[in-house]
Amino acid sequence: MNAAARIRTTLIIAVLSLNAFLLTSCRFGVSLYLLIHVDLSHAALNAVSVALMTCIAAPLGGIIADKYPPTRLFIALTFCFALLCTGYGFALVAQHNLIAITVTLLGIIFGFFTAFSSPNQKVLMAYSVPTGEKTKFLASMRMWINLSRLAAPAITGIFVDICNPLIFFTSIAIVMILAALPLLLVNLNQQAQNSANNTKTGSNKTAGFAASLHYMKSTPWLIVLGVVSALQSGSWLAAFRLMGAHHCLTLFHSASTWGSIVSIFNIGMIVGSLLCKYIVLHYEILYSILLPGFLSIPLLIFALNNWIALFLCSAFIAGIIFDATIVYGQTALLDGIPTHILGATTTFTSIMEQCGIIVGYASVLAWGNLNSSLFIMIASGVILVSTGIALWIIQARKQTYPSMLTKDYWTPSTWVKEAYNKLFSATAQ
Repeated sequence: MNAAARIRTTLIIAVLSLNAFLLTSCRFGVSLYLLIHVDLSHAALNAVSVALMTCIAAPLGGIIADKYPPTRLFIALTFCFALLCTGYGFALVAQHNLIAITVTLLGIIFGFFTAFSSPNQKVLMAYSVPTGEKTKFLASMRMWINLSRLAAPAITGIFVDICNPLIFFTSIAIVMILAALPLLLVNLNQQAQNSANNTKTGSNKTAGFAASLHYMKSTPWLIVLGVVSALQSGSWLAAFRLMGAHHCLTLFHSASTWGSIVSIFNIGMIVGSLLCKYIVLHYEILYSILLPGFLSIPLLIFALNNWIALFLCSAFIAGIIFDATIVYGQTALLDGIPTHILGATTTFTSIMEQCGIIVGYASVLAWGNLNSSLFIMIASGVILVSTGIALWIIQARKQTYPSMLTKDYWTPSTWVKEAYNKLFSATAQ
């Protein structure tokens, strides 16, 4: 990597890291304000509204991510998120009877822009990642993003206890805008345009979702990954982010305590990034499906104990597992999907994840204020069972097709070459 590319990559990592810190503070702050000043049901309703709108708008987000320059789109989305942060501040400081409705509407808008943000960041990373070292590079990027997120929950918890919400969210909005402006110095537009032109060289069949659907016919691992991610993500987020927070606030009556637990989780994510960077393991598909199954263990510890030390230990272990899952999952996606249809193709996994999150948060809403420990235990079981079924499905396909019995079966390259050749050689004729 030459000096210019290294500087560009470093700048992108810095911007993404600070943006992750600010968005984490915003989301975490909204949840805490609702849990403390309103109730659990409204916090769950807000989470459902965000996930539902993200799911609905995901197809459009994937198309837009492939069509427009990634840096300019990122800056535009940052301005939108900054306006939403300011809106949250005004809504939460008002303390009127319509606060739940107002925050839910803001959550719907937040989810809409999140549907654009997620594929945009994947495309932005794809143009930044050097070929041949995707796992190491993504692990390094994840490490810096996790470092930026490390202090966010603890700091947010402190500000929620002592600070006016309008000041808190407005400050986030201002810093968010300033942090995104350096991307104006980064020029990925030519790369994005070349990629878009490559997509059009065959025929119109290679455009948008037609190419993505045709491509996925030869990549069943991507479909399995999307479905199992829905079950794993929904169960984990509902059990940890909402029911875990409710369980902790009920036990310890302190927002800062829960913020500290989430910060320990983020420390675990940093350790997970370091392990992925320095202990290179192949078989990305296998680990992206297998590792989330181990999240059931920290969840069981959460459900069955009242000691803060065990909360902290389980959060640390969960962070390691969670981040390793993301690194291997993103490596599989970037290795296994041509860059010029990356946004549209990953829309499938995004939609599946959001569907799982909607079901998970809706379950919290239906569960109400019943036994939170039991809910967490059930979610742990769902994660474990879905992981086992997914591995069995792929292993069964492996045994059915002897040609797939290679040592690299669990890496995307053995699937992507076949799928890529089928798609682009056929459409180029």
